[in-house]
Amino acid sequence: MATVTEAWQEAIASAPADMVVLSTLELIHPTFVDDQGNPDSIRVVLDEEDHTFTLEATAPLHAGQQVLFEALALTVTQPEQEDGKLGGSLQIELDNVPRTILPSLHAAASVRARAQIIYREYVLDDTTEPDLVIDGLSAKIVQITQTKITCSATFLDLLNASFPTRIFSQEDFPGLFDGS
Repeated sequence: MATVTEAWQEAIASAPADMVVLSTLELIHPTFVDDQGNPDSIRVVLDEEDHTFTLEATAPLHAGQQVLFEALALTVTQPEQEDGKLGGSLQIELDNVPRTILPSLHAAASVRARAQIIYREYVLDDTTEPDLVIDGLSAKIVQITQTKITCSATFLDLLNASFPTRIFSQEDFPGLFDGS
């Protein structure tokens, strides 16, 4: 059985020579807000120039809208795929982070809240929707230096999450318990 990596390599190898695929990242955190105080995100693209792309209809912020992705040098290493193993982590490196983004990232680092990461790939010929979306990632280990931000992003651990998440106690739900 082919792994995601093998299938992707085969697709890229058989793609037309003039097809350009751009990798993007969207970082969502409670501290990221726009000028009006509405939730916002940081969006970056691996390229030398900024691009405006249309988000998918199921995007958590600005769904179906055209948004600006800021040019940034980034490296994304996808997790290795192994039979019998679940998960893995996406390794992300952002190089030469611009001064427009850095204050937001420092503010996010001072608040204990989960940062959501969405990885998208767009074909430059058709930016009306992403060709690949990896959603449901959260940043685990983040390191910030003067020139680089490195983080490990993993999927939420749904296998070990309690279900239901709400605990039905006698104090909160007295009608569920026998009065005797």
